[in-house]
Amino acid sequence: MDLWSTIEKAGSKHAYNVATRALLASDLDAIIIINLAMPESELDWEELSHLKNSRPEIPLILCLLGGWPKMRAEWVSEAFKRDFPVVYSPDDALCLLAKIQLNAPATDSKFLED
Repeated sequence: MDLWSTIEKAGSKHAYNVATRALLASDLDAIIIINLAMPESELDWEELSHLKNSRPEIPLILCLLGGWPKMRAEWVSEAFKRDFPVVYSPDDALCLLAKIQLNAPATDSKFLED
């Protein structure tokens, strides 16, 4: 789900609120948030925590591609406080997701389907 146009039009709080409701109603395997640490794309930590706590079976990974160094450091600190994994490239996010899914129990139905 790409939120940038919604963030530009309605602001990040509204965009994350709408996205959280949509994601909670969806059947997802994972959520990877790819973002730049800058004021225009401020993360709504309360909504992200609500999403994570509402669907703990779905991995939620934060990928920070860059942005303002001070803000990026603050986001990483906040992510770690809330137990969100942080990576710095989409490739790293997908590698982390693969590791998470490969460590799932072998009886998980995802691994039994063809």
